[in-house]
Amino acid sequence: MTCNRTIAVVLILIFVPLLVMGIVVPITLIYGTEWSDAVLLTVIFAAMAVAILLTLWAVKNIGSVPCTVTIDEAGIEILLGRSTLIFPHKILLSRWSSLAAVSSDFEPKNDKRFYKVQFREPRFTLYLTPSEKVSGPDEETAFGALMMGYVEETNRTAGDRSEEPIETKGFYQGKWARIIAWMMWIFTGVIFIGLLVFPEKMDYRKVAQFSIAAGAYLTAYYIGIRRKKR
Repeated sequence: MTCNRTIAVVLILIFVPLLVMGIVVPITLIYGTEWSDAVLLTVIFAAMAVAILLTLWAVKNIGSVPCTVTIDEAGIEILLGRSTLIFPHKILLSRWSSLAAVSSDFEPKNDKRFYKVQFREPRFTLYLTPSEKVSGPDEETAFGALMMGYVEETNRTAGDRSEEPIETKGFYQGKWARIIAWMMWIFTGVIFIGLLVFPEKMDYRKVAQFSIAAGAYLTAYYIGIRRKKR
């Protein structure tokens, strides 16, 4: 089981490359005029390699950590394998009624499920990804089936305790997922028109990369919509 925070990964992807470039760019501006073209290119490519390696290291070691999750009738306990800047506390405890949202989503790229767990106080969201693979979007992991069962039971009795129910709407069923899906379709339409009108100016490798990424996202999105309508 791994635990991560999406906002942490996004910030890492943005700030680590900016940090490396913030160091390298002033150096090249000051000393670059004294270097040959070969040396300048070497420094630039070395900086790019360092930025990529540091980003991968940060995503693996800071944005995501191994964890052990225990769930029962009382609530959920998340024991992190190590503490980081993103996860300063190694143990997270909560009663089911103290959770704001719990959802289950399918990741078609790796044939895995991931689970959003959002705490009410303090407002805190993390994602849990079991190592177990599933055969398709309709198959649930043993962990997910047990956790969502407790969530359903908590929601069934929430009215008797005058408590707010736990939100179970997944990421792909939300507003931002719908906006991203529309953007994917718009970009796909623009690319298709470009292929028809300016085929000689199109970078087919980038078109293929975008098509794979857009196809994976739209597949997950419409699977999520189909699950919501059931």
